[in-house]
Amino acid sequence: MIGSHTLIDTIFEYGHQLNGSVLGPFDAYLILRGLRTLPVRMAQHQANVFKVIEYLKHQEDVTAIHHPYVESGEMQTIVNSQMLGYSGLLSFELRQAHFEGVSKFIDALRLFKIGVSWGGFESLVNSPIKNDNEAQLREQGIPLGLIRLSIGLEGAEAQIADLEQAFKRLTT
Repeated sequence: MIGSHTLIDTIFEYGHQLNGSVLGPFDAYLILRGLRTLPVRMAQHQANVFKVIEYLKHQEDVTAIHHPYVESGEMQTIVNSQMLGYSGLLSFELRQAHFEGVSKFIDALRLFKIGVSWGGFESLVNSPIKNDNEAQLREQGIPLGLIRLSIGLEGAEAQIADLEQAFKRLTT
């Protein structure tokens, strides 16, 4: 069983009846097209993220890196027992944990584009900090210097070069 009768009835009534049960032909084509290359793309995301993480580990301006590859304990055990690899999503904490430092770093990036559509082929960056929400982030326990990256397929060397020039901008 995949859910209670009440849950399945609700999904049927509101999902199936209102949205339909058939995927549109173009949507189906896009899914099938993407699935053909998914294993190759995921392997490249993983290879790139490992190199980017190793680079970030040696940056003085980075105080923490968040990714199952570098985490220990239960999450690592779950990843090893349930998955075949890692995604290209990670976050790190910038030492300059304030809006000005984070925005200066993100604005300096050229390859990484600002975005939240994780899982595409391009490298993206985002941060929860805005110019007016530091108190709210502290209250929620979210680090002020948190930067989220989606490591794309452009190649780790290009991604690291972009990060490197952004770190250099922090000191100028």
